[in-house]
Amino acid sequence: MASAETSLHALADKHGAKRPPSPFRLPRPMRVALVGAGLPAAALIEFLQSDDARDDYTVVAIFDERGDRRPPVLGAKPVEKGLSGLRDLAEAGKIDAILLTLYGASSARMFEIIERIGTTAVDIYLPREHKDKHFSWTSYHLIGGLPFLCIKGRPFRGFAGVFKRIEDYTLAVLALTLIGPILLLAMLAIRLDSPGPALIHQRRIGLGGKLFSMLKLRSMHFDPDDDGRIGAIADDPRITRVGAFLRATSIDELPQVLNVLRGDMSMIGPRPHVPNMLVENTVYGVSVGEYVARHRVRPGITGWAQVNGMRGGIHDIEKARRGAQLDIYYIENWTPWLDIKILWRTIFGGLRDPSALRSPG
Repeated sequence: MASAETSLHALADKHGAKRPPSPFRLPRPMRVALVGAGLPAAALIEFLQSDDARDDYTVVAIFDERGDRRPPVLGAKPVEKGLSGLRDLAEAGKIDAILLTLYGASSARMFEIIERIGTTAVDIYLPREHKDKHFSWTSYHLIGGLPFLCIKGRPFRGFAGVFKRIEDYTLAVLALTLIGPILLLAMLAIRLDSPGPALIHQRRIGLGGKLFSMLKLRSMHFDPDDDGRIGAIADDPRITRVGAFLRATSIDELPQVLNVLRGDMSMIGPRPHVPNMLVENTVYGVSVGEYVARHRVRPGITGWAQVNGMRGGIHDIEKARRGAQLDIYYIENWTPWLDIKILWRTIFGGLRDPSALRSPG
């Protein structure tokens, strides 16, 4: 083990890898899962559990596909057989990153593993030795003092994350100032039109797959048992007279500005969905494999999918797949200018779109 640890640290030194202090660290240790339980993984775990690193990293689980040849325990952690539990941890929001510690593995082997776990909402890292082997990597990082390539990562880290949050708070405060009177009038109209609260809370999926309470103006007849899994359809009898107008103009979504100020949402990003949302009687995440990758960023009030024809309910697999692809395009190609473009098209295009006005979604 000592030789493996020495070689790994030598690799870090060879590439000038030093751990710079970062003002943008997570408020808690980064929760990681390792794939591979060989000597490199043992050396890495020893480092991650050392006094120098334990405040920055927590090893949640270790997975290995070598069957009976895998060690039963590594660094006081049991080694799980296969990868079946890895995706469950990621989708439950229990890990922040997956480290592929398969040093010496072929590119084909790496591709095969990444294909199986690549649609999770967490960061995925592989050894720097694969830099020139046709992997589309986004950034170079030090994990436990060792060089890794991030091939699937949350885009809003470091300066980009700070910029995005400043953008969100600035736009949210400005929007709340402008829409305050509209919200008050809409809430009054709702109460006069039908019994029930004007403002409702709905459970939605947020960053990293975690649930949060999303605010919305009520646009349907009040039903405390409606969990929202089945979306509205054209001429849905549940929609009230006032609700039809609110939904067509997206006024019912305006209270989500408060979610932005609370940090649950972003002004611009993939729209948040209800847990286990159904599409053609199948859970969205089951029907569309890449769906969970949407959760790599905070959900938004408007997004790239919405300004590209995805307003309204999602009731067929083809539309569900297109929506996920548009959201992933936004995540992987984000720039401040793209946000400006989406905001412009939302304000000056979406609200006047005749098809949007007819859609109850």
